[in-house]
Amino acid sequence: MKRFLAILFSMSLTWLAFPIKGVMALEKKGEVIELVFSSSNPPVAPIVQSALHWFEVVKKETKGKVQFKVVTGGALLTEQEVFRGIQSGVADIATYIVDERDGFVLNSVITLPFLKWPSREKANEIYETLIQRIPEVKAEWRGVLPFALSMMPPNHIHMRKKQVRTPADLKGQKIAVTGKYASLLKALGAIPVEVPIQDWYYALERGVVDGCLNHFAVLKVFQLLDLVNTHTLFGPGGVNMGALGIIMNEKAWESLPKDVQEVFVQTQREYTRKLYEIEETQYLQAAIEHCKTRGHTFVELSPAEITAWQKLVQKPIVEQWIKDCEKKGLPGKKVYEEMIRMIEGK
Repeated sequence: MKRFLAILFSMSLTWLAFPIKGVMALEKKGEVIELVFSSSNPPVAPIVQSALHWFEVVKKETKGKVQFKVVTGGALLTEQEVFRGIQSGVADIATYIVDERDGFVLNSVITLPFLKWPSREKANEIYETLIQRIPEVKAEWRGVLPFALSMMPPNHIHMRKKQVRTPADLKGQKIAVTGKYASLLKALGAIPVEVPIQDWYYALERGVVDGCLNHFAVLKVFQLLDLVNTHTLFGPGGVNMGALGIIMNEKAWESLPKDVQEVFVQTQREYTRKLYEIEETQYLQAAIEHCKTRGHTFVELSPAEITAWQKLVQKPIVEQWIKDCEKKGLPGKKVYEEMIRMIEGK
């Protein structure tokens, strides 16, 4: 899936320096604090642009007390290295897409399918509450602090020809996906075809696959919109959503003066606001308008219709996720039920 994107946070005067690839993490130059920011994404990526916007706000609110040394394009930390790199202090702060490979087992509950999120903004609020409310969820962020956790655009099903409204319509269809979605598509009766995202264009163009599962922004970036002409939309939360944000080394955070910490906390949603603004205006709206002008079909499912899809994956995906957590001694059932309770507004 498009790596578009990307997470974050006692008073001490001990400033640690880590010389990595010519970059010194967390430096104090007189009264100025310089934090090293790393992203595996290029400077033009929305998640980087949003981070730089937020940093300008932080610099302004701290009257220049905080500055940032920016290293992008994976020059300091690759996507696979970023979480451990921030934990160990290679860099102070970075963009981050929440990934189960980094130990986020309970946190991955938010990526379960067909959760009927009311909106991305409400999902952000629920996710943050879940982290604060359940110690085991928060514990997975060991060594780092997350800021501005933001749900990514919702994933939907996009087909070359066939209109899909029910799981029966998807049965036997070959769908391009990345690895983590294979079990979901099997549960829905489809045939998952694991293809690197950069090869989706050729797979769709040549009919190797019948459709794909992803969000509109990715389809626009990889120029796939003209290869699929029917889109099944699963409400504001889509089939599912991932999460990203900014993460900060815990020791770096603890070394910041309290007034600076307050600025980071109080202004963090500037990141989300800018990210969603860029995504909506430059990618999502543009993608949907592109489809409309070419006469594409949009199949918009009602909540009742989505429930049919949800029931189909409840046992093989959701209940299995809970069992896997419990086997590891983690309160999967508790976390899932608390999340559902908040989604339903109870």
